[in-house]
Amino acid sequence: MDTLEFILKGKGSNLVVDFREPIIIPVGYEAKLGLKGFVCYNNIPNITWNDNNTVRLKAPGKNYEMCRLPTGAYELSYIYTHMREFIETLYADLKDVDENLVLLWDEATSKTEIIFKDNYGIDFNIENSIHEVLGFEKDQKFEGKGRYVSKNIVNITNVTQLISCCNVIEASYINEILVPFIFNCAINVPPGFRMTRELTRITYKKLNTRQICSIRVWIVDEFGKAVDLREDTLIVTLSLKFIKNDD
Repeated sequence: MDTLEFILKGKGSNLVVDFREPIIIPVGYEAKLGLKGFVCYNNIPNITWNDNNTVRLKAPGKNYEMCRLPTGAYELSYIYTHMREFIETLYADLKDVDENLVLLWDEATSKTEIIFKDNYGIDFNIENSIHEVLGFEKDQKFEGKGRYVSKNIVNITNVTQLISCCNVIEASYINEILVPFIFNCAINVPPGFRMTRELTRITYKKLNTRQICSIRVWIVDEFGKAVDLREDTLIVTLSLKFIKNDD
């Protein structure tokens, strides 16, 4: 037996499997573990309820009203759609909202532009404000016809790297911190799309034990923070390679 594969499947970003009988590395052999592939969906939220989901909006001739976005993985177009539909639902008789209230992303500058062609308003200076996602400062408020550009670039993606860690391998460094990571990759699909990696060249890591009773795999971001997959399904395939020692 040269290799042994494990498929771990579960909900969320923390998977654990306990073996009825421990896997013992035979005398005269060394074993290394690598990640062969994983499958999940990019449902990692960039908008979280009671954290960064709130903005106050004003329609012509009306008072400011609180608009709250549910927890989710949003692109800028989805945020705009939610804000526009909030106004349209609140004021069913209001005409041409989509023409008079516009939220754009400038690809050249990576900044957000808000365009009002009527007496609309937006206020970010509230608790749990969405300002940082859109690149604005928290104390900013705009009202009346005009074009308003964010001071900062958009922060629509708060997780850019998925780092898979495993409890039975030796740790390596992420910056100055030792972490038992077995694989890392960039997120290369938009929110809501399937993320798949099937590796033909596996990087194997040394084990920190010669007896495996359980395997735990968990996913963190580039800052070492646990990634929230929102209880969606995660499937990870591991490959355990046995190498005969040269005596």
